[in-house]
Amino acid sequence: MIKRFLTVSVFALLVGVIPMSAQISKFKALFLLNFAQNTEWTNNSSDNLIITVVGDSEVAEALKAATQSKKVGNRDVVVKEVSSIKLVENTHMLYLSESKSRQVSEFRSVNTLVITGQDGLCSSGADICFKEQDGKLRFEISTRNINAKKLNITSKLVTLGIPSN
Repeated sequence: MIKRFLTVSVFALLVGVIPMSAQISKFKALFLLNFAQNTEWTNNSSDNLIITVVGDSEVAEALKAATQSKKVGNRDVVVKEVSSIKLVENTHMLYLSESKSRQVSEFRSVNTLVITGQDGLCSSGADICFKEQDGKLRFEISTRNINAKKLNITSKLVTLGIPSN
């Protein structure tokens, strides 16, 4: 009886966790799309806006679904998914999953907006970091890092974010 109760309880917890994880991935994808819509790249070397996701297939799939028939400005959005930061090339935006976020210091590109799934990494080179605050998904933003890359972001994006120290 106790074994059955524990099995049912664990299953109930998992059923509750899986949709929450998928929901968070959808929110992150919508945030990423919003970041793209509120950023202007000074180097317009590509006809497409390329967003690369490292280490998070749920976010990549949610982002692909969210951008399927959308444009950012006059650009089509191309979402690439890679397993390692070493495979990243020629991208406008880079999202590092929580498990890959610590590798942010390994990525150096002048014209790429770098977003991490772990908070507190703007001091390590991230431009935007997701964080949970009061049970809500929020983001920390480093205007200093973004300005150093000569990217232009809207004041709306700055005011919606939490300034990094």
